Amino acid sequence: MNKISIRIIFGIIAGFAALFAISYLLKQNLLISFFVSVLIVYFIVAKPIKEINNAEDEIFDARSRESNSKKVLMLEKEKRILFEEAKRFRQTLSNINEPILIINSGAKIIFLNDAAKKLFGIKFNGINNDKDKSLFEITRNPEIANIIVSTIESQEQKTKEISFLAGGQTKIFFVNALPVYDEEEGKYFGVITFYDVTDQKKAESIRREFTSNVTHELKTPLTSIVGYADTLLEGAVNDPQNNIKFLKKIKDGSERLSRLIENLLEISKIESGAEYLHKKSCDPKELVAEAVEAVRYKLDVKGIKEEIILSQRSDLMKCDREKIVSVLINFLDNAVKFNKEGGFVKVKVSDAGEEIMFEVTDSGTGISQQDIPRVFERFYMANKSRSKELGGTGLGLAIAKHLIEMHKGKIGVESKEGEGSRFWFSIPKA
Repeated sequence: MNKISIRIIFGIIAGFAALFAISYLLKQNLLISFFVSVLIVYFIVAKPIKEINNAEDEIFDARSRESNSKKVLMLEKEKRILFEEAKRFRQTLSNINEPILIINSGAKIIFLNDAAKKLFGIKFNGINNDKDKSLFEITRNPEIANIIVSTIESQEQKTKEISFLAGGQTKIFFVNALPVYDEEEGKYFGVITFYDVTDQKKAESIRREFTSNVTHELKTPLTSIVGYADTLLEGAVNDPQNNIKFLKKIKDGSERLSRLIENLLEISKIESGAEYLHKKSCDPKELVAEAVEAVRYKLDVKGIKEEIILSQRSDLMKCDREKIVSVLINFLDNAVKFNKEGGFVKVKVSDAGEEIMFEVTDSGTGISQQDIPRVFERFYMANKSRSKELGGTGLGLAIAKHLIEMHKGKIGVESKEGEGSRFWFSIPKA
């Protein structure tokens, strides 16, 4: 029972009490007494109660308005929170490096991040513009469209490697399509992500090629060694005309195998980061003199004349002496191997501003234009039969390239088949 009901009951009781009291005072004149009692009840009880009721109605209305106002404020706060979360979500997706597209059941774009726009060359911005584009319009690739449509229809995750033109070159992408259910619309939409695996695939191909080349290069001298050893064991050891020749072949094969293993260990150390530079001040003239002296015997045997041209300036350079000398020896060794009898080799050192330039030019067989881009690759030989005959492993120039790059330098070659070659590298002075 509320306060108003209690007041009404007490008001009625008070009215009847007043009626009897007045009736007694007016000698039982009930009509007059009733009229007077009604006035008393109205002014003493009814009117205040009415005023109280009005006041409480106003309070209730005010409280209702206040409650509604709080609800509005709460809804607006929740709306702001949801808006901020959606904004952060879009910003997060936009900043992810991998291209991401969100597609509805009609294969229309719901969202695509900045990486996806860059990948597919999209110039426009804003979700409203994106919605008007179909997946095929964006990607121009039926394989991509098929994988996302299949994902939405089957409601299963799909993955596939897809190659397509991106940024002017063909790239390989691992495409992952994931179905997501929208409870409000009762439909599935698809999230498709692109992972660029071009470099990974290239590295895998290089590893496979490297393994194949190593196996082949190791097998060749081993086969020769085993073959000549078996021949000797079968009786040729007592053949004075051939036993020394066969033993020499075994020795040559063993030496080639040893050089190959040493080169493999060297290139493995360099590529794994286990090889370090021990830099100190070096005089370029001394580096050249040491390298030329190392191949002096080979130069004399083939009657090759050397010419050394040194820079007028005598600036020192910071480098790992042993490694730079080994690069020069490699260049000179090749210049002798592939040179003609009585040919020439020219070594030139020049100042190139912030760098020192080293050049080795020969009058040898030269290199064809199609082979030039690959001469610094591992195991690549422009003339394989000739290189192996001369004891080459196919790793010397690859190692030279790594060593120069470790010095933050540059390396290259210029050649014309039948007219000789010019190998060069430059090293920063500091």
